[in-house]
Amino acid sequence: MNCRNYYGIDLGTTHWRIFQLNASDKSQAPQPLSLTICDPARHSLSAALLLDEGSKILACGERAYEEIAHHDSSIGGTLLDAFKLCLGNTQTVAASDPNRRYTHQEALSHTGKLLSKVVERLQEEKPNCLATNNQFIFTHPVHWGKTKSNGEIEGEILKGFAVTIRDCFPDQLQENIHFVPEPEAALISLVQTKQLQELVKGYTLIVDIGGGTTDLVAGHWTSGGLQDIRYFGAAYGGNHFDRLIADTIADRFNLDESQKISLDRQLRYYGRKFKENLSQQARINYNQPVNLTVLLAFPKEKNVLRQAISLTCAEFEQIGTEGKKYLQHSLLASLEKMQLTPENIGQIILVGGGARLFIVPNILREMFGNSVPIIYGDPPESTVARGAALWRMREHLSNLPSPSSLKPQGEEYAKIAIANLRQQKYQQAIEDFTEIIQENPTNVPAFFNRGQAHYQKGDYQNAINDWSQVVTMNPNDAYASYQLGVALLQQEDYQAAVMNFNQALSLNPQLADAYLERGIAKYYLGQQEQAIKDFNQAVNISPGIVRNRLQDLKKPLKNIASFIFNQAAKKRLDGLVQTLENLLGYKEPKTAIDSLVDLIQGKLPQEPEVISVMTYREVVEFFVTERPRFPEIQKGAILRQKHPKKQGLFVVYQVFLDGKSELVCRQDNGIPFGRKVLVKNFDEELSDSFQNKDLLIFE
Repeated sequence: MNCRNYYGIDLGTTHWRIFQLNASDKSQAPQPLSLTICDPARHSLSAALLLDEGSKILACGERAYEEIAHHDSSIGGTLLDAFKLCLGNTQTVAASDPNRRYTHQEALSHTGKLLSKVVERLQEEKPNCLATNNQFIFTHPVHWGKTKSNGEIEGEILKGFAVTIRDCFPDQLQENIHFVPEPEAALISLVQTKQLQELVKGYTLIVDIGGGTTDLVAGHWTSGGLQDIRYFGAAYGGNHFDRLIADTIADRFNLDESQKISLDRQLRYYGRKFKENLSQQARINYNQPVNLTVLLAFPKEKNVLRQAISLTCAEFEQIGTEGKKYLQHSLLASLEKMQLTPENIGQIILVGGGARLFIVPNILREMFGNSVPIIYGDPPESTVARGAALWRMREHLSNLPSPSSLKPQGEEYAKIAIANLRQQKYQQAIEDFTEIIQENPTNVPAFFNRGQAHYQKGDYQNAINDWSQVVTMNPNDAYASYQLGVALLQQEDYQAAVMNFNQALSLNPQLADAYLERGIAKYYLGQQEQAIKDFNQAVNISPGIVRNRLQDLKKPLKNIASFIFNQAAKKRLDGLVQTLENLLGYKEPKTAIDSLVDLIQGKLPQEPEVISVMTYREVVEFFVTERPRFPEIQKGAILRQKHPKKQGLFVVYQVFLDGKSELVCRQDNGIPFGRKVLVKNFDEELSDSFQNKDLLIFE
C-alpha cells in the first residue's frame, strides 16, 4: 500500500474523536490522536465554539464552556455547540429546541469553523498528518445519505456535509477524503477486536447511540462476515437526557423562560456533566449523589449565578422517564423499519457515547429479555472513530493486529480476557483472568469477570468464591453483591442469597433484579408474603424484567427435553410461576407437557393398554419400528407420570420430537405421533435409566 496513515474522524454531537492507523506497521492497531485543544483524559474534543461579535474563534472545545462558566468579562462572546443536531434542519429556527437552534447552513458553517481549527492544529502539532499519502475517513449517520461505489454521494445532508469537510483541507488531499456510515465503521472495529460471536440463529444488532442520533445495523454474523445487513438511523440520542437534566437545573435556579433560553447552552453543558457522572456513579453506588457547583453566566452581563446542586441516580431515572419511553419507542420503530422483531435478535452490541447511559441496558433488557447478551464496544464511545481508521483496510481485516495476535501486556491482556469471556470461551477467560490476578491480587474487575466465567460454566462455587472476594475488596459494589446472591441462589443457599440481595438493595434500592431474585429466595424459604412484597416492588420498578425472568423460569416446562424435574421440584416451580403470573395480571397457556397430556387424554381411548413390565428394549423397538416418515423427526421421548387415581400404575407417553425438542404432530388432527400406555413395572435397565427423572430422550 502507498498510504502511510489512515485517520478515522468521528464528528459527534458532543465530542469529536480522531484515531490514527499506521498502515505501514502491521504490528500496530488504531490509536487515539490527541491535540492540545482536546481533553487529554478522553482523547476527544468537545463540539463547542466561543465566537466574538465578528465570528472569530475565541475558544473551542471544553475551553469554550469554561470561559463562559467563569465569565471572563474581557472575552464575552457567543457559545455555539451541538450543531450536528441541526444538520438537515428545514424548519424555522427556535432557540429553545436543540434540533432547530441553527439552520442547516449555519450548522454546516459552525462545523467547518471548528474543523478548520482542528486542521490548523494538526498542521502545527502533527506536521506529517497532512501528507499527500494519508487518508481521512469521516463518519456520518445512516439517514444523512450514502456514498455509491463510484464515489458519488446521495443525500442532500451528506452532500452538504462532504462539501464543508473538503473545504477545510488543501486541494492536494481532496481525493483522500472519504465518508462512511457510523454503524459500518463500528462494525469494522468490532470485527477487528473480535467482539462479535458467531450465532447459530438470530441477528447481531449493533446499536450506536450518539449525542443526537441513534443508528442501528443488523445482520447474521458468520465466519464469512455479516450477511443480510439492514441499516436504520433516527435523529434521537443521549442529548435528550441532557435537556431533561438542564430543565431540572433551571428549576433549581428558579429561572424564567427568557433566562432559560439565554442560558440554554450552559444548562445543557451541566446536564451532560450530570448525566456522565451519574452513569459512572450508578456502577459504583446507586445511592451516592453526584454533586456539582453550577455556574451560569448571562451573556454580555457581569451577573453570575452559582449554586451547589446534588442529583441521585433515582432522581435522574425519574427525570428521564419520558426520555426512556421515547428511546424505547424509537428502537422498536427502528426494528420495525428493518423488518425485524425483538425475537429475531441473538446478540446486541452497544457503541457510541450514549451507550454509557446506565438506563440503556435496562431498556434493552425489557425489550429483548435476559437471554440476549448485551456487549459493549471497547470502549463504546471510541468504536466508530476506531473503525473509521480501519475502513480502507476492511478487506484485509484478517491481517490486521488484534488482541489475540499481539503479545498481551497490562491493559491489553485484560482486553483479551474480556473478549474471551464475551465470545463464551469461558475456560480460556478463566485462565486469562487468573494470570491477571496473579500479577495483581487486588484487581477487582479481574475477580468479578472470572466469577462471571465460572458462573457461565455452571461452576457456581468458584463464582461465589470470586464474587465474595469482590464484595470484600469493594463493599460498595451493589452489582457484585447482587451477582453473589444469584450464585448462592443457584446453590440453594437461600438464607445467604437473601443477605447479599439485602446488601445490594441497601446500595441500590432501584435494582429491580435484586428484589425479584430475593423474592424467589424467600419463596423457596417458605416466606410467601415477604416474597410477594419483593415481587411487587420489582414489578413497580421494571415489569419487563419480571416478565423476562418469568419466561426463563418457564423454559424447562415449555421444552419437553428439559423437563427432568422430580414431581416435588416441578410442583414448587409451578407455584412460583403461578405467583408471578398472578402479579403480572395474566395467565399464559399450559406447558407443552400439560398440553400434551390433555390432548392425548381427550383424543385417545380412555382405557389404554396395560403393560405388566415395560422393558428398555421394548421402548427402543417402538421408536424404531413406529417412527413416522417425517424428516423433521430426530428424537424420541418417553414421559412417565403416576396415575392420578390408580395406585401402583404409571401413565407413560412415548412421542417423537424434532431437532428443537418440540412435539411432532399429525397434520390432519394435530395429535402427536406416539402412544399412551399404563405400566405396572419397569425392567431394571429402564428403571436405572429413569432414576429420579420422569423423562428420557432417545436420539
